[in-house]
Amino acid sequence: MYSILFYYIIKMNIILVSTGIFQPYILDNIKQLLLFNYNIIVITEKKFFSELNKYSQITLIDSNSLSTSYDKKTKLNSKFRQGFWVNCSKRLFLIYEYMKNNNITNCIHLENDVILYADLTSYFTPLEI
Repeated sequence: MYSILFYYIIKMNIILVSTGIFQPYILDNIKQLLLFNYNIIVITEKKFFSELNKYSQITLIDSNSLSTSYDKKTKLNSKFRQGFWVNCSKRLFLIYEYMKNNNITNCIHLENDVILYADLTSYFTPLEI
């Protein structure tokens, strides 16, 4: 009973991250996620906000507002595929900073090209931490 009540009161946090290059398929992902009433958080660069502003139900976070030392410390090749490995790795640091700054203990991070076709709340139960 607790787990059912939990999900009706608190929405599940789904975090998407798009840095470096805007990936237009994130828009399809967001449209699909909105069908399930999730709390959708998109961490991205401010220059991409205009692509996402039409979705008033999502929370947009400027990735530059999250303080990480990742850019200074990474040794990954920033030239390969327009910074592919740099941006892939950076998102984990951005998610961590966002969660830490907002006291979030539970969330699901999806790749931008992974679309859900089922409501995850029936598959997960709340964790006691």
